[in-house]
Amino acid sequence: MRFVPAQLSPLPVTADPGELPYGLVWDDLCPCLPDFDRPIDARRSYRKQGINKGTNSCILTLNYRAGREGRSRTLFFKNITDPTRTEAAKHRFLAAHGVPTPALRHTIERPGAETLIFEFLPIIGIEPAAADELVALIAGLNAVQAPPNALFQPNPGLPKAEFDVGVRTALQRLAGNAATARFVRPDRWFRSYKRVGEVVTTLPVALNHGELHYQQVGRSTRDSVLVLFDLETTALLQRFTDIADMLPSLSMFTGRSEHDLFAVYLRELRRSTGVALEESAALRELRLVRAVRLFWSLPWLFAMAGEVGMRDSPATAAQTLRDDLSELGLLA
Repeated sequence: MRFVPAQLSPLPVTADPGELPYGLVWDDLCPCLPDFDRPIDARRSYRKQGINKGTNSCILTLNYRAGREGRSRTLFFKNITDPTRTEAAKHRFLAAHGVPTPALRHTIERPGAETLIFEFLPIIGIEPAAADELVALIAGLNAVQAPPNALFQPNPGLPKAEFDVGVRTALQRLAGNAATARFVRPDRWFRSYKRVGEVVTTLPVALNHGELHYQQVGRSTRDSVLVLFDLETTALLQRFTDIADMLPSLSMFTGRSEHDLFAVYLRELRRSTGVALEESAALRELRLVRAVRLFWSLPWLFAMAGEVGMRDSPATAAQTLRDDLSELGLLA
């Protein structure tokens, strides 16, 4: 399985000492190095796996002196230069409201950049037995009350007309794919895409990660609790966004039905909010949200096909989309 920790967790490597990244100096790091006296060296001690291999983050082992004692601390660094995607304030808010996130050891803010330093997570992803834990984590995020609108506004993304062109092109590619040609009708599906998009804008919203995958969760070194990270896309979105994104692959991953997993989610949401949702109405809302999310994902899935850590292919997404559109009565 490509979602398990063995294929998503960082791999230890042997590296020579190097320079600190992102223009940092050792004095910047004092707040996250207990009893720091003077530096010894910094080494890139782990290689990232999965699809998040960009240069804006790295894992460093910092070796330093605390008086006569030599010490070592491994930390995760993330550098953000887009002011619309900063994360520190989101991490602080979620941690204060009981959502498990990695410990934020230090934040360095400079003109044009925010560098976050987190505890190192040696385990990324989950095993199938932890599915309920992941579902509970999603429900707990969705249940957060009164998140500030200004902090959790969705990123604007591409202009709608440009995005629609990408969706239409992806549908045409599916119609030419041997696995999906027999049921994908691009013009009909594009009309369904427009209809479902209009309905989804009227649905309730809640806090969601927005781009949740198995590589956005890991085990804290403090207590092995499952934590959520990469919060730049966390925003007020349709309330079933994250669970809709995760259910198909989570069902395949665990061998459990989507109905069973969604029932766990509704139970956890009720426990966190005190509100019981009617199951059939909630399931229809889930299908609406998932349908529009799957349409949006198609261009990206074609671009990322074959990457380790991908939970879907364009064909599997199209099969789920066909089932949802049929259940919603939107393929006629």
